Amino acid sequence: MRRTSFLIAAALVVSSLSPAAAVAAAEDDYRPPTDRPVLDGFRPPPHPYGPGNRGIEYATSPGDPITAIGAGKVIFAGEVAGALHVTVLHPDGLRSSYSFLLRIAVTTGQPVRAGDLLGAADRGFHLGVRAGDEYIDPESIFGGAGHARLVPLPEPVTPARGEVASLLAFARGEMRGLGVGVADWWRGLFAVGAPLVHQLGELVPAVHLNRLGNELWDWLGDRETCTSEDQPATPPEQRRIAVLVAGIGSSSESAAVDDIDTAQLGYEPGDVVRFSYRGGVVPDGSDGIALSSVNSYGPADTHGDLRESARRLAELVREIASTVPGVPIDLLAHSQGGVVSRLAIEERGVVQAMGGGVLVTIGAPLQGADLATIAVALRSSRRGRSLLALVERAGLSIDPASPAVSQLAETSDVVSRLGDPPPEGVRMLTIGASGDLVVAGPRTQVDGSDGVIVASRGPAAHGELPAHPEVVREVSLLLAGRAPSCEPLVERITEWATGESVGLFEDTLGLGLAVAMGV
Repeated sequence: MRRTSFLIAAALVVSSLSPAAAVAAAEDDYRPPTDRPVLDGFRPPPHPYGPGNRGIEYATSPGDPITAIGAGKVIFAGEVAGALHVTVLHPDGLRSSYSFLLRIAVTTGQPVRAGDLLGAADRGFHLGVRAGDEYIDPESIFGGAGHARLVPLPEPVTPARGEVASLLAFARGEMRGLGVGVADWWRGLFAVGAPLVHQLGELVPAVHLNRLGNELWDWLGDRETCTSEDQPATPPEQRRIAVLVAGIGSSSESAAVDDIDTAQLGYEPGDVVRFSYRGGVVPDGSDGIALSSVNSYGPADTHGDLRESARRLAELVREIASTVPGVPIDLLAHSQGGVVSRLAIEERGVVQAMGGGVLVTIGAPLQGADLATIAVALRSSRRGRSLLALVERAGLSIDPASPAVSQLAETSDVVSRLGDPPPEGVRMLTIGASGDLVVAGPRTQVDGSDGVIVASRGPAAHGELPAHPEVVREVSLLLAGRAPSCEPLVERITEWATGESVGLFEDTLGLGLAVAMGV
């Protein structure tokens, strides 16, 4: 915008008197870096080491895009005190700092425009804005609300070094890099340390003894209603529609969930569709249900926010119900697909749209996945992130730093929502494999649903579980309205203990890696 002649003259006078360059700052149209809500607003501390917040903390989820609040030049992009930061110098002399990032998408010296992607947020993303060395309220400049002012530009010599010193000073002083006070420091410490606290808790013998007692109690209760193994499992002849939901790393062309024997379960070929992580269903070349959205997807599409995937699945269920009214819709899900499906049935109108359909989760980490917890813990150190990068480059179709992996961790907000019983009107069956190294068998079970752990061991147990013959029997019993098969006590405890041992081993491994990687 236009400067006044007085302001120009003042700028010239100031620049002639100071060794540091000074400019008159034009009012700029700054914008928020994310559309997530504000978690903690600007609260300047009463003194340099007092409690407060020298910026804005947003309620971000891991992977949320973070964009530049205005045009400028990146003067720092890197790690300080174990956290990732980006600092942008704007033409009016303001500096905006983007802290606690999961990934960085820019490099030092790179010019950016307002709205350009700077990186991906982690939990508790923080924005700070400085005029010289003084922090100001970022919201005061959003939408052109700033004031014309004289501010000194940073020294042109090694600006990145000055930024490191500045960010490090805040990290040392208040342990969150931007001075948000002791209470918020503890909250941040817990967010980083929660996976480690969880893993330490898993090493307490009393935890596993308590779970063993619960398993014995459940077995006694199941004896009254279970289905004898000598009774055949015949699915009903009623027409039903099966929606298959695949797991992380799957694609339109390849997914373990396709190995479910839907024909033996009584589904007609045209009544079986597979959910696409881009919305709608994947193309299958059949003349089945005519739906409006048919999309291919790749492994990268499975790594996004699971809540968004759940919303897309809910839209698909509602569309099927309107296209084929009165036909029950069953969700048959494998691995991460079980988490997506469990979230989807909480969406508006989905239970009614299913029309008495069932939810079957196979190898789904409904209590979280130990391996995802390890990944979240390792991301808090440089060496840990390097190790995860090696894992990603090993050719696996899994991105350890993705939002989906974060949400599959045992300490995530998403997993905490899965512990409640399913909504009324949906029967739910969870199936796990005792020797599953990806999702330990006991981690697949939740309250309010029937649960089965089948005998399957080895590195391929997770991917082979949908094709396991016991899966067909247990799902057939569910569709017929009957309880799971009866199990001898020794068999039940053996399969449970095998799965519990897998989880304990992975928790111990996670702690060892955390120590080795300097978490």
